[in-house]
Amino acid sequence: MKVLLVIVGLLIFIAVIQQILKKAVIGQKKKYSIGLYEGESIFNLKPSKKNPILTKFDVRDVVASFVADPFIIKNNGKYYLFMEVKSKRKRDIGEIGLAVGDSIYDLKYQKIVLKENFHLSYPYVFKKDKEFLMFVESGENRDLRLYKAVDFPFEWKIERVFLEGKRLADPTLVKLNGIYYIFVTDMDDEVMRIYISRDLKELKEHKLSPFYKKDWSKIRNGGRIFTDKGKIYRFAQNCERYYGEKLDMYEITKLSENEFEEKFIKTILSPSGRGWNSDQMHTIDIIKEDKYYAIVDGGSFEKENYYVINKFLRKIFK
Repeated sequence: MKVLLVIVGLLIFIAVIQQILKKAVIGQKKKYSIGLYEGESIFNLKPSKKNPILTKFDVRDVVASFVADPFIIKNNGKYYLFMEVKSKRKRDIGEIGLAVGDSIYDLKYQKIVLKENFHLSYPYVFKKDKEFLMFVESGENRDLRLYKAVDFPFEWKIERVFLEGKRLADPTLVKLNGIYYIFVTDMDDEVMRIYISRDLKELKEHKLSPFYKKDWSKIRNGGRIFTDKGKIYRFAQNCERYYGEKLDMYEITKLSENEFEEKFIKTILSPSGRGWNSDQMHTIDIIKEDKYYAIVDGGSFEKENYYVINKFLRKIFK
């Protein structure tokens, strides 16, 4: 009992010091976590009070370095959040993990649902007719992969392999007038490319593609394309100075087999300067219900125990 009191006392002391200094004093540096933003407008999203909602410490089936690239989908009243889990199973490699909740405020990590011998990330999950599909970044394997749920949400199988030989990142899809448009970053040529398909069985490149040669403020997608009030918004990772610098919103004003135009609207997410997202933000997925809910990721170079210890203490003294 005395040992426990000493440990709790030490944790309280460290937590108080950290609150005063606004940073951790011991521990390892933090990487990416997942948080929740919300608001009455897509243009005015604010962080939830309980952020981060998921960290690497919620992952139980593998030793994880971080969690990132969140994509959420609702089905039969439940919320399913797919994410990259940076796993240390054999080496630091991306695998696709899942969290489930009856409420968007109560997502609980389940397990890894998809892994390969190469890095996977950016699990762009969507529904086509009655099937659940998921584009996954597999650029390390030099292809673009589409998976289909055999038993949603836990079991997935490969449906199609596209564009073999290309190192592509962040596949992002929108369907418009019966046509699928897939936006990807060509990491070798440093451009954004758009591919077109009517059935997701074959892809052909857009007539005007590629776009934004070596413009790292625009060429990397940062989450699901979102349609609201008749307008279509694409989110782009602004990596002009460094990876994860901020996330910008563009309105797609023209999109067809023969044209593509978009215009800058605003920076929708940027690092907070402290805590779990102090230094980096680069992915967003928005659900509109009674208000707008945005699942986001954020990176911090602060040390991990800054919020781990405080979270532990909140559980004890709540």
